[in-house]
Amino acid sequence: MDLENLLRKYKLSEEKLATWRKILDDVKNKLIEELEELKDSDYERGWKDVLKLLKEIEYIETGFFANLSQALKNESTREAIVEFIKNIETSDTKDFAYDLFKRGNIKNAKVTVISTLAHVLKPNWFIPLNHRISKAVKSLDLTKLHLANTKNFEEAVNVFQQILKKERDLVRASYALYSSIKKPRYWQIAPGENARFWELCVDKNIICVGWRKIVEKLGERLFEFSDYSSFSEVMKNEFKEPHQSYHQLWKFLKEVSKGDIIISNRGRKSIIGIGIIESNPEIGLELEYPIFRRVKWHKTDLDVPIPENLKGKFGGTIYELSEGDLKKLGIKDLIEEILNKIPEETNFVFDELNKILNSKKQVILYGPPGTGKTWLAKNFVDENAPETYKIAKKDVLENVKFFWWSINPRKWDYTQLEEGKGIELWYGQWKRAFEEISDGDIVFVYVGGKVGRIYAVGTYEEKDGKPHVKVQKIFDGPSWKDLKEDSVLGNSIPVRMGARGTLFPLDPDEGLRILELSNLNLDELGLSIEESYEKVETVRIVTFHPSYAYEEFIEGLKPETDNESRILYKVEEGIFKGICRDAHNALLNHAGVEKEWRVGENLPTLTEDELSKVGSSLNNAPKFFLIIDEINRGDISRIFGELITLLEPDKRLFAENELIVSLPYSKTKFGIPPNLYIIGTMNTADRSIALIDVALRRRFGFIELMPDYEVLEKELMNDEDEAGDIKELAISVLKALNERIKRLYDRDHQIGHSYFLKLKSCDSKDDAIEMLKQIWYYEILPLLQEYFYDSPEKLRDVLNGKFVEVGENYFDFREEKDFVGALEEVAKPKTEEG
Repeated sequence: MDLENLLRKYKLSEEKLATWRKILDDVKNKLIEELEELKDSDYERGWKDVLKLLKEIEYIETGFFANLSQALKNESTREAIVEFIKNIETSDTKDFAYDLFKRGNIKNAKVTVISTLAHVLKPNWFIPLNHRISKAVKSLDLTKLHLANTKNFEEAVNVFQQILKKERDLVRASYALYSSIKKPRYWQIAPGENARFWELCVDKNIICVGWRKIVEKLGERLFEFSDYSSFSEVMKNEFKEPHQSYHQLWKFLKEVSKGDIIISNRGRKSIIGIGIIESNPEIGLELEYPIFRRVKWHKTDLDVPIPENLKGKFGGTIYELSEGDLKKLGIKDLIEEILNKIPEETNFVFDELNKILNSKKQVILYGPPGTGKTWLAKNFVDENAPETYKIAKKDVLENVKFFWWSINPRKWDYTQLEEGKGIELWYGQWKRAFEEISDGDIVFVYVGGKVGRIYAVGTYEEKDGKPHVKVQKIFDGPSWKDLKEDSVLGNSIPVRMGARGTLFPLDPDEGLRILELSNLNLDELGLSIEESYEKVETVRIVTFHPSYAYEEFIEGLKPETDNESRILYKVEEGIFKGICRDAHNALLNHAGVEKEWRVGENLPTLTEDELSKVGSSLNNAPKFFLIIDEINRGDISRIFGELITLLEPDKRLFAENELIVSLPYSKTKFGIPPNLYIIGTMNTADRSIALIDVALRRRFGFIELMPDYEVLEKELMNDEDEAGDIKELAISVLKALNERIKRLYDRDHQIGHSYFLKLKSCDSKDDAIEMLKQIWYYEILPLLQEYFYDSPEKLRDVLNGKFVEVGENYFDFREEKDFVGALEEVAKPKTEEG
């Protein structure tokens, strides 16, 4: 968007413009009148009263007052500021004022302070270059403006001149630029009464609200109202809606916008989630609450109590919260963390990551050490997947267990079974099950031979130390053929063993499946179902190394001892198989399919209807991510084995060319779900991308990450920073080093920017020097030593002769007495380099 469009979008009313012009004029007059007195006053004793009117002007940030207050504590700075005000005020021409401004590099008063004062004095020549306006200027590509650089004053004049070419009124321009870097609004939005739609909202990444009758009558016309008065008229006359109700609906439709923060609540009890709005309002009549917006949920498992003095704001559907409310709730820092987690510079990388992952399902971030590959992978994953996913589970409320009791009609007369009567049965071959069963457990009675079906259901009871079944109901249950062909029961223990034995345990969903096939209701057995949730992690991280193997990644035999100290070997699943299983189960749950891929078992077989459900839910399926750090250090063919082919998108589960394989240890069926994404990282200083496994290169997309000096400039260079010159030196040194490394070695062995990001926390010059020493001596020099171990002369050239002693066949590092001076020498170009 260009400045003209910004001015149209963020139109400033004539009334507000006139008010602000008067404030600027009043403050200027007051400043000039009291300047001699202010020369000897600090901010609190004089300047504060003069400038307090400026706080009413929206585009003058509060940071200006804080920075000015700090600057005015120094007597010489105060005198220089007063002199600057006099000179600017008496300037007859714009060019002369700009020349004065360029020389306005006053100690402790950088561009944010000086440009704002200049704007107060000459509002048609200057704009206040605070953080938000500077960010907007940069986004328009008007200049690469960094607020802490001493060259800023010249760059700032360039900004003033470029903006004046497009817009003569710099008050309007300042407001438009400031508004374009929009702060989000904070909204409490309830996911139904007592949060009854919360799981649905998290699952579908939405927030939904009601007003179904209105939606059914108006449909998309609901979005066409352009003003509140006509909207409220329709609500009152056609729907008889109370004012509070339709006022809240208007907020959801028109005031909430993309980028705003949503705080979801469970009534007046607690905050349960935080997300960011990602779409305009939409209609989904399949939802009970049919108006919704898409949301990127960042926190979904909160339980933050709502204080008594805020409960009144959480009684309705939607309410706008202030930053003060967030503080009282104790979630302001959490929201700031969410908003500040990802710098804007990474957005283009995230876009590339999304494109490649959507097409290939896996990507590798590669580049020199210290370019933020792992950091980017983790933050991308944080942005695109919740920490956990809840998979719905059905449990029998009374916590009873299910069993299968086999009867051989040639050995025992099954006609003795009568409803309401207890029958003693013998212990059979399956003795372990008798240790697990207890009074009240459900027993399905299977009669073999010519009957060959589930014949009765009863409850277990022990009398005089002997097992009994009290028959509840005799019925025509599923046949042996039905049981064998069923996707759930076909893999159960009694069916796999051909019903040879007496008593077999059943999993809860196997017992519920027999009831379903038998057309029996739980209440007929005096039972009921409750729905619970199993939380599974959506992200796993693994680091490859030369000895990492298939057995750790997919599955392998692990020794364990039994009660008699005998060594047994058990098949144990690795990290990759585990996340595949969890992603698959989350996908089935999301699609409404009540089946599960259990540990140590085959993939469940789905019916045509269930396959259709999964297929139609793939677009918004829950995402799972596996981050493989140092992927190039592992033996890929040994780690992935035969599964490397299954990574391809068209060979994933539910894809056109779906491939399912039998694993060598467990002999179970295995496939890779389509909602699992893999992000690998590799350090090109260890191994060139050209040397990695061909099969891996064919199946992965690749994104190169190189040293990014703009990231350092943005993160380190801030106005009013005492350590600014040291941080600037660090950036210059890194640039010089990398230029020489590219010339003397190659581009893959450059040094990344992330090593120097630790300087961000240094507020004083001494702290910055100490931190830079730590970085230099313990991280940068050892890395260079590794690179040029066999080339002492090249190492000396890279360091411009500093920090190293080079002999005939050796080199030693030395500690420079003048550390800063030595670094300045390293940053200088050598004469032979031109």
